[in-house]
Amino acid sequence: MRTYGADEVREDSQWQSIDNDLLDWFKPHAPLVDVGATPPSHDTIRIARARVLELRQLRAPPPDMVVPDNAGGIAFEWNSDAVFSLLSIGRDGKTKFSLFRDGQFVRSYNLG
Repeated sequence: MRTYGADEVREDSQWQSIDNDLLDWFKPHAPLVDVGATPPSHDTIRIARARVLELRQLRAPPPDMVVPDNAGGIAFEWNSDAVFSLLSIGRDGKTKFSLFRDGQFVRSYNLG
């Protein structure tokens, strides 16, 4: 049996909250995006939920924000001091990780 520290329980709860929010996005007329923007498709939401499971299993810290990107994709954003990380899932399902330091682009990785 595995025991969890307070930080692990808090992070697990945050990941669960993110997954619940993504489930809510399946509902018709979910207020996700600005007028005229393309909402994420059900397939894109499913891919995002799979990424949540993968990141959670890797014990990655939960993102600070998960938002639709107004082009039919979903963005996971981490922001700490001088480092900003972005995991974007495009409408086509392609996933990309980008890293910025002090507001400058550092590198990106296509993850599939």
